[in-house]
Amino acid sequence: MSPSVPLIDLTSWFDGTGRERVAAEVDRALRESGFLLITGHGVPDELRARVRSRAREFFALPAEVKRRYAVTVGGRGWLPPGVEANGYAEGTETPPDLKESYSVGADAAVGVPEVDEFWFQPNVWPSEVPEFAAASREYMARMRELSDELLTVFAAALGLPADHFTRHTGHPTYTFNINWYPALNRVGAPEPGQFRIGPHTDFGTVTVLDRQAGVGGLQVCTSDGEWVDAPFDPAAFTVNIGDLMARWTGDRWRSTRHRVLPPSADAPDEDLVSLIFFYETDHDARIASLAPPLGRTAYPEVVASEYLRGKLDAITVAPPDPGGPGGATTSVAAVLPAAVTAVAAVAVARRLHCGVPSVRRWFAVLVAGPPGIVPPFTRWCNTDATSTAYGAAMATTTGRKTGEYGEKVVAVEPGGVEPVPVADRHGRPRQLFWTWASPNLEFATIFVGVLAVSAFGLSFAQAVVAVAIGNGLGAVSHGVLSARGPRFGVPQMVLSRLPFGYRGNAVPAALMSVTAGIGWFAVNSVSGAFALNTLTGMPVLLCLVIVVVLQIGIAFFGHNLVQAYERWIFGVLAVVFAIGAVVTFAQASPSAVGGTGGVGGFLLTVGAAFGYTAGWNPYAADYTRYLPESVSGRAVGWAAGSGLFVATTVLMATGAASATLGGGDGSPTAAFTGHMPGWLSALTLLAIALGAVAANALNVYSGALAFLTLGVELPLAWRRAMVAVAFGVVGFVLAWLGLADAGTAYEHFLLVIAYWVSPWLGVVFADQLMRRGQAGLARLLPDTRRWGWQGLVAFLVAAVVSIALFANQTLYAGPVPRAVPEVGDVTCFVGFALAAGLYAAVGRRWARA
Repeated sequence: MSPSVPLIDLTSWFDGTGRERVAAEVDRALRESGFLLITGHGVPDELRARVRSRAREFFALPAEVKRRYAVTVGGRGWLPPGVEANGYAEGTETPPDLKESYSVGADAAVGVPEVDEFWFQPNVWPSEVPEFAAASREYMARMRELSDELLTVFAAALGLPADHFTRHTGHPTYTFNINWYPALNRVGAPEPGQFRIGPHTDFGTVTVLDRQAGVGGLQVCTSDGEWVDAPFDPAAFTVNIGDLMARWTGDRWRSTRHRVLPPSADAPDEDLVSLIFFYETDHDARIASLAPPLGRTAYPEVVASEYLRGKLDAITVAPPDPGGPGGATTSVAAVLPAAVTAVAAVAVARRLHCGVPSVRRWFAVLVAGPPGIVPPFTRWCNTDATSTAYGAAMATTTGRKTGEYGEKVVAVEPGGVEPVPVADRHGRPRQLFWTWASPNLEFATIFVGVLAVSAFGLSFAQAVVAVAIGNGLGAVSHGVLSARGPRFGVPQMVLSRLPFGYRGNAVPAALMSVTAGIGWFAVNSVSGAFALNTLTGMPVLLCLVIVVVLQIGIAFFGHNLVQAYERWIFGVLAVVFAIGAVVTFAQASPSAVGGTGGVGGFLLTVGAAFGYTAGWNPYAADYTRYLPESVSGRAVGWAAGSGLFVATTVLMATGAASATLGGGDGSPTAAFTGHMPGWLSALTLLAIALGAVAANALNVYSGALAFLTLGVELPLAWRRAMVAVAFGVVGFVLAWLGLADAGTAYEHFLLVIAYWVSPWLGVVFADQLMRRGQAGLARLLPDTRRWGWQGLVAFLVAAVVSIALFANQTLYAGPVPRAVPEVGDVTCFVGFALAAGLYAAVGRRWARA
C-alpha cells in the first residue's frame, strides 16, 4: 500500500467509536496527497455493479443511437469521444481524452432560469436501457449522503463546527459521470501525450470514485512531481478533493493532479468503467479561504458556480454532433439558419426599398450624403426603362458586352446571372466529366466513407453499397439538371424561378448561397488547411489563408478559369488518389469491422452520401450555361452525372477502407495518410489541398451566383466577382473558427444539405415534368410579378413535415426515428416525395399557364 494514499475504514466514524482517529487520518491524507481510499462507507456492492452493468449496455449501443443523447461538457447525456481534454484545465494543450462518458446530476431547479439551464438541467435517460435511470438515481442519492458525511468528517479534521461545509450544501450542484475507457483494439494506438483522462485536478469540493483495476488505470502525482499508480481495493472508494476545497482551506489540503493512463499494448482487450461523483456546493455559495493558522493562502472570495463554470469551459475541446439534449455547438450546420436569415433580410430590404416608393424616399433621406453623391441604396433598383425586356430583366445586364468574354481564361467574367450571349458560348459536354470529378477528389469526399464505418457502424461492404446508392441518386438528378443549362444559358438558381417564381425563389436561392458560398467553403477550406499543415509544418492558420486566397482568386476570375483549373488539376488528382486507393485497399481489413449499424446506419449513410452528392445539384446549370445551345442534352447529362458518381463513389469507398485500419493520430487528414509510404503520404496531402481548392472554386462561384439571383443589384461589371470575394472572406472566418472542431458535426451538415435540397428537387422535377413541351419558358424567368407561392408552399410544407417527423440528429430527433430507431434518417427521401406530390397537386394550373 502506498503510504501517500492511505486506506481509511469509516466504520468507527459511523459507529462513533473512533471519530477523532478517523478525522486525524483524513487530515493527514489530504495534507500529504489529497487522496485516500475509504471502506466501511455503507454503499452496497450490488448497487455499484448494477449501475456499471446498465452503463455498459448503453455504451454498447450503435453510434447513431448514442448520438441522440450527445452533449457538450456540462450537459446531461452522452459525451462522445473527442469532446473533452482535461489537460486544458491546467493550460496544457493535449489530444482529446480517450473515453466516452454519460453525465447526469442535480436536476431540482432553484427557479432562476440562468442558473437552472446549466446547473440543474433535466437529466436525460436513454430509453434503450430502461433500468439505467433508476439505478443511477439510487446511486446518486447514496453518493450525496456519503459526500455530505465526508464534508462533516472534513470539518472535524479541521476542528470546525460539524456543519461548517454542509451548511452550504442545502441545494448543491453535483455531477455523476460514468466513464467508459474503450480497449486498445477498439480505439487504436493513442497519440503522443494522449491519455484516457489527461493530467488535471478536480474542480469541486470532494470527488468519490468507484473504479476498476487495470493496466491503464489511475495515477497520482506526488509532491515530488513523480507519477505513481494509485492503490486499489475492490471494496473501497477512491476519494480526493478538488480545487474549490483546496481554495476553501487556504491550501492546507492539496488538490492533487491525477490522470488515467492510455490503453496498453500489454492488455489490448482491457476496457474499464468508472463511476465518478463530483460534489460541490450551493450554486450561490461564497467561498472564502480559512484564516491562519488553518489556512496558508488567502484567496479572493469566489461564487462557487462562477468559479466552477470557468473550469468546465476550459476543458471543452470540441462540441459533439450538433446540440444534443442539454448541449450546444458552434458548427457549420449550427450557423446556417442565422446566415440564411441574414441573406434573406437583404432580399426583403431590397424588395421594400425598390417596390414601395415611400420606403425608397425614407431610405434616400436616411443615407443622404453630400450634394452630388448618389445614395448607395438607390443603386439597388433597376429603374431603366428597358427593364421589361428579356435581357435587362434578368436583373444583371449592366456592364456586359456580347462576345467580350468568349473563351478567355485569365479574364474577369463580366456581369452576373443574365443569359450568356451566343457569341460567348463555347465548350463540349465531355469537359463536364472533369468539371465534376475534380472537385470531388478531395478529403471531404473520403470522410463520408470514414463516417459510414466509424460513426454509422457499417461494415466495409455495407458502406460501399450505401454510398453507391446515395451517390447514384444524386448523380442522376445532377445529370438531369445539367442538361437544361445550354437551352436557357442561365444559372441553376435562375431556372429555379420556373416553379418558385421570381419572388418565391428567394428562399431556395438564399439557402443555396449560404450552404455553397459559406458552408461548404468552410468545410473544404479546413480539410485543405490541415493537409497543407501536415505536409509543410506551417501553422494551420497560415495554411488556411493560403488555401482560401487560391480559392477566392480562381472564383474571382469566374467561369472560364474555374473550368480550366478543374481540367488542369484532374490528371494530378486522379493519379495520386488512384495510387492512394490501391495502397489503402491493399492494407485494409474489411472483416475487422462487423457492421453493428443495422438498417438505421445504412439509411443514415445513404442519406449522408446523397446529401454530399446532391449538394452539387443547385450548381448544375452554372457550368453548362456557356455550352452552345445545339449540344446534346443527353451527352451533357451523362458527362456531368458520371464525373460526379465515379469520383464520389471511389473516394468514399477508399475512406471506408481506411476506417478499417484503425489507429492514426493528429488531424483527420494525417490519420488518413498515416498508413501510406512517406512519398505517397506527401503527394496525397498535396492532392487533398489542391482538391479542396477545386471544390471551393465552384462553391464560392456558385454561391455568388445564387446570391445575385436574389435580385440584389450592384452597379459593377464585376459584381459577380466582388460577391465571390465577399463570400470567400465570410467562409474564411467560419473556417478559422472551426479549425479546432474539424469533422465534428460534418455528417449533420451533410444531412442538413439533403434536408433542403431534396424538397427543392421534388418541386423542380415535378415542374419540369409538367412543363414538358412548353415553349417560351425563358420569358417567365425575369418576370418580377411571379410570386410562385405554389412551389414555395410545397417546398416549405414538405421540408417542415419531413424534418419534424423523420429527422434523426442529436439536435432533434423526430417521433418516427425515436419510435423505430432502425429507420435511420430518411428525411431527404420523404421530403422529395412529399414536395413533388404537393406541387403536382397545387401547381398544375400554374405550371401549365
